Amino acid sequence: MNKKDPLGIRNVNFSVIEKGNKRECLRLWKKQRLERGFDDTECWNLDCTFGWFIVPRLKVLRRNHHGYPDELHNDKNWCKVLDEMIWAFDMESKHFVEHLTEEEQKRIRKGLKLFAKFYDHLWD
Repeated sequence: MNKKDPLGIRNVNFSVIEKGNKRECLRLWKKQRLERGFDDTECWNLDCTFGWFIVPRLKVLRRNHHGYPDELHNDKNWCKVLDEMIWAFDMESKHFVEHLTEEEQKRIRKGLKLFAKFYDHLWD
């Protein structure tokens, strides 16, 4: 363990560069991943990066949670909230937003608001 990383766990890398890419910056990005755990490419579409990170973790939380926020009154309601968060982040990470219906865009906003509202409850 060290002061920068108290748990001894490195950041998870979601570089958006495909294997076989021959760009000049590959060495720089590799160096950035080694030094800070991620490279600049993750910030090109940070909304996608967040989605790629959070969706699989929300899915595991949905399957394995052992409680729910008091205001939701039961497990079924918590699963519905988690489903809305998952759907919203999944759609955001696919960058289809500009091609979605107004109703789908509203659903994404709802899911992201639920994420913010229940952020402190995303633990098990």
